[in-house]
Amino acid sequence: RSTVGTATDANAMLRILFSRLGKPHIGPPGAFAFNVPSVTASGAITVERGNKKTEKATFSRTGGMCPRCEGRGSVSDIDLTQLYDDSKSIAEGAFTIPGWKSDSWWTVRIYAESGFLDPNKP
Repeated sequence: RSTVGTATDANAMLRILFSRLGKPHIGPPGAFAFNVPSVTASGAITVERGNKKTEKATFSRTGGMCPRCEGRGSVSDIDLTQLYDDSKSIAEGAFTIPGWKSDSWWTVRIYAESGFLDPNKP
């Protein structure tokens, strides 16, 4: 069930050709940055009240996605003090992950044989 383009790899060649020679009409790749304030608006508001008085107010707003929550509205942080006790060494059972025994001989041996960590140093 192949077309002539897939059987001859013409589709791949056309993709390469357009990716190298073509220019997107929306701008360069840096045109969209979702983690920096990039929206700016300004204008005038006309307010009509009971006495038919017209009032003009100008506004300016700069907005975008909050860099801390990345636009989700809430921040999920991991409390690392709940995962390990930094006053203990690995051999003494520094990891406090529920359901996992960190003071077993197997865990200590793995870290000791790796050469990257000293299992007896807090």
